[in-house]
Amino acid sequence: MGPSFSTWSDVTPYEHGVQAARSWLLAAQLSIFNKVVPSIPLSPWLDHQILCNYLSGAEDLAVDLASVAQADWPNCLTILRRVRAALDPPPRLIVYCGTSPRRIEQAYRSWRGRVMFVSRGPIDYAMRGIRLLPDLSKEPDWGPSREELISHNDQAFMDFVEGLTLSQLYEEERPVMLDAGYGT
Repeated sequence: MGPSFSTWSDVTPYEHGVQAARSWLLAAQLSIFNKVVPSIPLSPWLDHQILCNYLSGAEDLAVDLASVAQADWPNCLTILRRVRAALDPPPRLIVYCGTSPRRIEQAYRSWRGRVMFVSRGPIDYAMRGIRLLPDLSKEPDWGPSREELISHNDQAFMDFVEGLTLSQLYEEERPVMLDAGYGT
């Protein structure tokens, strides 16, 4: 994934622009060695057209949502929706995230396209003796080995994301079928 120099939300708009420029410059320099997946800077101060011009043509995009503060979360979702709407066809989005089911679902629904979620959460929870349940809620579990708990947590995370994807596909296809006269 490409670099993403970040800023806190309370710094000046100029600082947001400087950090985005640093990210884009370093990504361009790294791209001569290998494929770099550009990162979407989550700054409300960046010019939307410049951002979309930079990101256009990419096969994949990356975004780091793992440490976004609650106060900044709505702005991040707005940026994802705006970038998605401006790119045709939309690239696959690689999301680095935590294990909050609500945030995962909101990020997925904001992009409404191909999304891959990546998280350290399942491993971190397993190392602390916490089992992820199918809805990604948590419970203490010191029974199995750490390796078994890591495997279980990884599978629970993947099943949750896959279930979200399948339910989204069903929601998107159903109105089309009804409009075409295939349902009642």
